[in-house]
Amino acid sequence: QNADKEAALMEHEANQRAKYDSLEEKRKKREEKLRKRELAKCEKEKKVVMEEARLMGEQAYKDNVDENNKFKKDEMDAAGVKAANVAGKKIDDRYKAWIKDRDKAEAERKRILKEEQARMARENEVAFRAKQREEELNGRMAEEDIMEGLIELGKLN
Repeated sequence: QNADKEAALMEHEANQRAKYDSLEEKRKKREEKLRKRELAKCEKEKKVVMEEARLMGEQAYKDNVDENNKFKKDEMDAAGVKAANVAGKKIDDRYKAWIKDRDKAEAERKRILKEEQARMARENEVAFRAKQREEELNGRMAEEDIMEGLIELGKLN
């Protein structure tokens, strides 16, 4: 009977692990999809922002041209590229920070889940041991009752 209960408990735990693994796989796929979507959004935004920054950088260079500082197309292009790279880096940094925050939140979720699982395992272990002790005591009582019954039976004979 004890073996049946233990087997049922093990089967239940295996089902719980399978359910957890399935949910964890779905969560991982959702997160991957979300990250791809966010990256695509950032890349699209980056393209627009870098073009605007390039134009602004070129315009800033043109505004600084005077008699002492002659206009040079390669310097204007370089100023535009530099401004575009700075703007692009800001968007890249923002995306990296977003990823870092997501990873941090996921690590915290897993830490809490692990603590909860450990707590539940301890509680289950305590309950299982208590049930075992109770059954052992009940078994001993039954043995004592049998012995008393045999003694009584011996008195009758």
